[in-house]
Amino acid sequence: MRSRPGRGWQKTAGCALLVAFSAVCPVQANAAEPTSNPSLTKTWVFDAGAMFQSLDGGATAELDRGGGGSVGFSQIGLDDRSTSPFLAARWRFIDRWRFDFTYDSVIVDGDRTVSRDIDFGFITIPASATAESALRIRNYSGFIGYSFIKNEQSELGARFGLTVMDAEFSLRGTASVPGLTSSTGKQKADVVGPIPTLGIYGTYALSNQWTIDGSIDGLAGELGAYSGHYLAGSANLTYWINDTFALAVGYRYVDGKLEHDGNIMNKAVKIQYSGPVVKASVGF
Repeated sequence: MRSRPGRGWQKTAGCALLVAFSAVCPVQANAAEPTSNPSLTKTWVFDAGAMFQSLDGGATAELDRGGGGSVGFSQIGLDDRSTSPFLAARWRFIDRWRFDFTYDSVIVDGDRTVSRDIDFGFITIPASATAESALRIRNYSGFIGYSFIKNEQSELGARFGLTVMDAEFSLRGTASVPGLTSSTGKQKADVVGPIPTLGIYGTYALSNQWTIDGSIDGLAGELGAYSGHYLAGSANLTYWINDTFALAVGYRYVDGKLEHDGNIMNKAVKIQYSGPVVKASVGF
């Protein structure tokens, strides 16, 4: 691999591991009171909410013949804050087997007057020109999990997943002098590809209405002309208003990179984003 995930994931990873570990270490006060929490019993649970992200990363567009280069998002003034939808679903098709799906995205724009020449793919943005950028990322993740510990109060399992990362970064430069505006044209670094993952998850029912849960998934490798890594960690606190509806708050961390070595151009997009998540759930 050409790069490794940043260390920022460790805090979230530790938090999610702690949540998963608590699934097999019930609180003594509740140990004698079996619960029937919908998070552990519902066949279907659907989540919809929003994620409030802070983000960082960069993109690469290098020509095989030489030229092009890489840019950091902060270098070109790309917005480092984003609010985007978060969707998830869970299906318990057998008591200990489950299918999970998550969707999240990043959509931001930015512009900045650059202080030096920037080479990116077939374009060069000269110093003192304005770099205009846009980033669109959509992650679709599906997981098959088996709960090797499953009872009325807790659940702990492992899962295999596949994340499809759809990333597109575009950059162009504009320069103005009295009576004249010129543009470098637009250069894109767009990559779409699958990244397999391995992970663990856990849920612990504090009562019939309250649960904590967490998960960690990740892997790095190469497949043909594609290479990359993906790491995602989350932790949530959920309150079931009744047997069907719930509200939850949590925290999510994602660190991913997808790179494609093409015949003319090598493209890559690296993204790291994290932030709180609020969501509503319905189960049946």
